[in-house]
Amino acid sequence: MESFKLNGNLNLDIKTLSIVSTDQQLELPTQYTLKQNYPNPFNPTTTISYGLPEASDVSIINDVKGREVTNLVQSSQAAGWYDVQWNGTTEAGNPVSTGLYFARIKAGGFSDVIKMVYLQ
Repeated sequence: MESFKLNGNLNLDIKTLSIVSTDQQLELPTQYTLKQNYPNPFNPTTTISYGLPEASDVSIINDVKGREVTNLVQSSQAAGWYDVQWNGTTEAGNPVSTGLYFARIKAGGFSDVIKMVYLQ
């Protein structure tokens, strides 16, 4: 443990932190990744996880029958792992119907799609 005195009145003790996990969340992705949502089927909320190996503009849109339902992400993001939740509603906040939906990610030159089932 190291001790530091700050402003003459405050002592700060620092212990060494060792990371013993090799959890993927601690490592940057080596390629663009879109994982299957969980839970699937879902009601009322599902989580979509994705990884970016480099800073990218990201767009994730859920669509059914070619129509845009909602845009969950539309921003520039740093390299790393991300989770985004969808609560089964449209951009206007209206609940969607039971059925099959698609989450499509576009990041850099990467594009991928997963299928999601919403049950009421």
